[in-house]
Amino acid sequence: SMISLTCLLGATAPGLLVGLLFMVAFAYGQLAAAMPLLVKSQVKDAAFSGSFGWIFTGWGVAGLLGPWGAGGLFDATGSLKVPIVVCILLLGLSFWLVLPFAEQGQDTETR
Repeated sequence: SMISLTCLLGATAPGLLVGLLFMVAFAYGQLAAAMPLLVKSQVKDAAFSGSFGWIFTGWGVAGLLGPWGAGGLFDATGSLKVPIVVCILLLGLSFWLVLPFAEQGQDTETR
């Protein structure tokens, strides 16, 4: 997703834009399909339901507010570049926020 979004910043040809947007959607679909397994690998069995619920609640909130925010930024700037940059920054923030979970998951595997 990050690579496709970054490439969208410089894309001008309609076919390339459609292809890159397809890649973003494809990555999103793959993540959605893998999410239960990813959560299961990072949290203990007792915490799975609660963790999974929080992740999908956050996902739903982002799905509701994201398009409105991106549309507002587009209306304010007249360009899709600003909403795409904000999306890239938020995606980077999500990686940073998930790192402690990944390190915790590795610690439990080595014990």
